[in-house]
Amino acid sequence: MHAAPTIDPDSPLLVAKATAALALLGATTGGTLAVLRAQHPLPLVLGMGLNGAVAGLSFFGIREYVVSPLLVASLDGPGYRRRRQLASASAPAVDVVTPTNEISLMRNDRVMDSALAGGIAGSSISGLVRGRRTIPASFITSALITAALQYTTNTIRVTRVQTLLARQSQSQSQPQPQSDTSVPVPSSTEPSAHDAPTTTTTWLDRIASALGKWSPVRKLSDDEYAQILRRQKAEVQEALDAWEQWMGATGASGTSPVADGAVAPRGKRPEINVEQATRELDSLERKIRALEDKVRGVEG
Repeated sequence: MHAAPTIDPDSPLLVAKATAALALLGATTGGTLAVLRAQHPLPLVLGMGLNGAVAGLSFFGIREYVVSPLLVASLDGPGYRRRRQLASASAPAVDVVTPTNEISLMRNDRVMDSALAGGIAGSSISGLVRGRRTIPASFITSALITAALQYTTNTIRVTRVQTLLARQSQSQSQPQPQSDTSVPVPSSTEPSAHDAPTTTTTWLDRIASALGKWSPVRKLSDDEYAQILRRQKAEVQEALDAWEQWMGATGASGTSPVADGAVAPRGKRPEINVEQATRELDSLERKIRALEDKVRGVEG
């Protein structure tokens, strides 16, 4: 069962900034057209500025206050699961931070949200202005346009992040000039084979840092990850215990009869797939053991 829809606390500021930006863009476009047509600029500036503000407020308001909360609360895709986990203080994101995974999430971030919000806003405005018969066509057209614009914006962000990371990698790979009067470096600080894990960790840290402003991703320590796995294991075990209690003391197979004179189990049947829950419990136990072995190996 998913959590109730929640609104991003940054939504009011985002809606206000986007509405103002589209109003300014519309006013600027109207003024430019008026100059090119040798007309008085005020009517076009006011008209197109107002249209931009209405479009921005409708689109971003619907997306941030209606569509996104519902999608985050109801869908299980990687992006929505991350956003749902980020909104819950008790369940932080636990997905593995890898460049390929994060780049894919960046490219598809809020594309569906924007498509649905654009379709709803565009069809509503078109229905009010041009009649109800235009609603289906305007919904499809607006959804495609806003989805394409969102994907293009995400692609620009991906390109920017990749460019920044490439520059950082080049700057770190260049040898640093050493002065003749420099103090000799102690042997304990010389590069060794143990520096390789540090390089990998630094790369992942740069990925997480570059995505931190907009992507709901944060890098967990081994202890935090182990704690989350143990909590998930406890939840699965609790569900299995509830099932066994409902079935009766000897109801492990789910088909044993009730003993003579005993009261049959009552109450709502626990909603659980026993076979799937058992496999999940076994998988969590193996992950926890592997993580504990890894921590002991690092400490040793």
